[in-house]
Amino acid sequence: MIDPSALQLVGVDVSTIVRVVTGGLVLGALWALVALGLNLIFGVMRVINLAHGEFVVFGAFGTLLLNETLGIHPAIGILLLLPVFFLAGVAIQYLVIDRVLESDDPELISLLATFGLFLFLNNVARAVFGVDPRSLQSAPLDQTISVLGVNITYARIYALVLATVAMVALYYLMTRTEFGRAMRGTVQNPRLAQAAGINRDRIYYAAFGLSAILAAIAGAMIGMVYTVSVDTGFAYLIFGFLVIVFGGMGSFTGALFGALILGMIGSVSGYVFDPGIRNLVLLLILVVTLFVKPTGLFGGARV
Repeated sequence: MIDPSALQLVGVDVSTIVRVVTGGLVLGALWALVALGLNLIFGVMRVINLAHGEFVVFGAFGTLLLNETLGIHPAIGILLLLPVFFLAGVAIQYLVIDRVLESDDPELISLLATFGLFLFLNNVARAVFGVDPRSLQSAPLDQTISVLGVNITYARIYALVLATVAMVALYYLMTRTEFGRAMRGTVQNPRLAQAAGINRDRIYYAAFGLSAILAAIAGAMIGMVYTVSVDTGFAYLIFGFLVIVFGGMGSFTGALFGALILGMIGSVSGYVFDPGIRNLVLLLILVVTLFVKPTGLFGGARV
């Protein structure tokens, strides 16, 4: 067996490297889920959804509610809730976003409409769930496995696996299926796609539904790995926007690799400096990106 204390790399203990890397991977995976949902809506409809973070909150608390009322384990509960969140996304698209797209200035109106939706959903969450932080950690996910002297919880492993499966499934849907090709056609030229017989409304409903699913998965994973409150959604919304600006608006590749890069940077800076400095480091990176490459690292790339 390898003795972690005997291994050194540029003066840093290997167990520290394992801790920082796993933390960065988990953080990056969660940010990627949130950013991909935001990018999906923006790429398909050019709508900026400020209420996206509230799906994160309801994903976490909905899973917690199933656990407390029906005894369903959080790892299973979030999977059972995915159809519910898809339908909720479809309903919001029908009731709110469709009206926005009919306006003269849909991008501006989408900001106002989704901000109002954010306020409504956030206050519903406060009234129903309260303001205290909660956790979804439960056996066996709260147990640990030792990797080079570092205890890693099964919750972190499950979060990484589920996030990876979700992202791979989305990539497969977008690149290997007829529906995905129809969605990409709608992104590239909505009028031509509609003239070719593609049902644009169905694409929009599916995009919003899938976006809600990605956010809900992220919310449940956040609750299992860390803690979650009604304010968590807004914080992750900010990080989601940071990722897509850094990686490139509308780019699947940009959201994925941008989140992983920033997750690693956030994990390293949180370890090297005071944890409160992490956000400042990430914002400085954002400012530099906007000056050097305003379209993001993968700006212009599309699925």
